[in-house]
Amino acid sequence: MAAAIPYIGYALAALTAAGSYASAKAQAQAGADEQAGNNLQATAIERKGVQDEENSRSRLRRLLASQRAMYAKAGVDISSGSPLTVMADTAAEGEKEALNIRFGAKEEAGFRRFYGKQAATAGRRAAGATLLTGLGSAASSAYSAYSSGQVGKSKPTTPVKK
Repeated sequence: MAAAIPYIGYALAALTAAGSYASAKAQAQAGADEQAGNNLQATAIERKGVQDEENSRSRLRRLLASQRAMYAKAGVDISSGSPLTVMADTAAEGEKEALNIRFGAKEEAGFRRFYGKQAATAGRRAAGATLLTGLGSAASSAYSAYSSGQVGKSKPTTPVKK
């Protein structure tokens, strides 16, 4: 029975190593999954940004049409002077808003992708640390079993006195 103890130590070392590997693999996968989720969010943000930009330009076109209609109803010439300046300013501000929407969406999507890369890197680093710690523990267990002196060595015999 005592001779089996070192072998149990070896078995525990092997289980520790296998468990460390499985845990490390799971940590790396969790980081990769988080990266994939952030990439999906980034794509959705970009799509929404495109739609919001189009909606902003559509609102701008309606506003300019409304301004033209009000000026025409009042009998104002819109080809020069203050009405033309007001409409040009409205168009410029509307375009700035549309471009700000596009820029904001691209920036937010970029941050999401960055966070995803960071999560994947953190997962890989945690996996490496877990694996190294587990393998170190397994090696320590195996060494303890080996150094107990009972594996592969015969017990010293003492002469029997008569």
